[in-house]
Amino acid sequence: MVSGIDEVYRMKVIHLQAKKLLLGIAEETLVMGQKERSETVDEALLFAARYGNVDFLVEMIKNNSDLIWSGRTIMNSSLFLLAVEFRQGKVFSLIYGLDDMKHLLLTDKDVNANGVLHLAGYHSPPSNFSDAIGAILQLQRELQWFKEVERIAPELEKERVNTEEQTPGEIFIKEHEALRKEAEKWMKDTAMSCSLVAALIVTVTFAAVFTVPGGTDDEARGKPFHQKDRQFITFVVSNLISCFASCTSVLIFLGILTSRYSFDDFLVSLPRRMIAGLSILFVSIAAMLIAFSSALFTMFDNTNWIVPPTILLACFPASLFVLLQYPLLKEMIFSTYGNGIFDRNMKRWFQTPNVKFDDLRSV
Repeated sequence: MVSGIDEVYRMKVIHLQAKKLLLGIAEETLVMGQKERSETVDEALLFAARYGNVDFLVEMIKNNSDLIWSGRTIMNSSLFLLAVEFRQGKVFSLIYGLDDMKHLLLTDKDVNANGVLHLAGYHSPPSNFSDAIGAILQLQRELQWFKEVERIAPELEKERVNTEEQTPGEIFIKEHEALRKEAEKWMKDTAMSCSLVAALIVTVTFAAVFTVPGGTDDEARGKPFHQKDRQFITFVVSNLISCFASCTSVLIFLGILTSRYSFDDFLVSLPRRMIAGLSILFVSIAAMLIAFSSALFTMFDNTNWIVPPTILLACFPASLFVLLQYPLLKEMIFSTYGNGIFDRNMKRWFQTPNVKFDDLRSV
């Protein structure tokens, strides 16, 4: 306990010392010349933008507002161009905490006349996909970046061409066509496999309705003998749930298989269908296992030893399905319905000094 408190205290002291050092460095930049600053501070800021060091960027720019234009003179790039190129979402989210200055920053170009939207159209560095599962999530993340930059960028950026006479949209399609085909194949294979399982469950549960456990009374016009038993009622309800859920999942997977598979479909439509299909399929499997267990309990009403092994064995396939599909389902849910890559609600952290617009253009 004591060692834990000491460790927290030590980390707090280190953080305060680092912040004090950072403030000192920021104050020193105020007395530097343009050339000296470009060779040291600007390069450090661009490095921080490339690797996502948000705290360093914020503290430095707050203490010296000129640093927000870093990179324009030494390599014809900027902090936010690098943030988009290397997919640093936290760094790019700083743009939401700016005033109207952000519109000027979003018109920057690199040495190849690529604007911020052009860079969003290029493929991400491979390291950015280390935590993404499958081609579908990779393509979805790329689309999220492109659509968000497209939403916030000036309207003219959408049709601007670079030195190779390519618009941002043309770059995105060219760079991601192979990934789209890979994602399409993965989606079709997954939907086909799951639809076969769901169809099999439909067949089994549909037949189970007409072969109820315990049999039927022919003298009572085919009524089940155990129709008032609690186990039998559980069997009927769970069997119906399983049958209807599997029918629903088959239709959802059929919708996936017949989709157009355009780029926009991979942003929300296809992931949402896959989430619904897998979730409903799990409900169908779980309900089918409950129905099977209830049928055994109905048939062996006075045999207590059958209960524990039945419950244990019934839980095994359901648990196995969760263990195998949960990582994919979790990532897909967070990627589609989560908070997203960007912090659009970022508070104002920087205020443009009172200078003329021409002065900003000449920085």
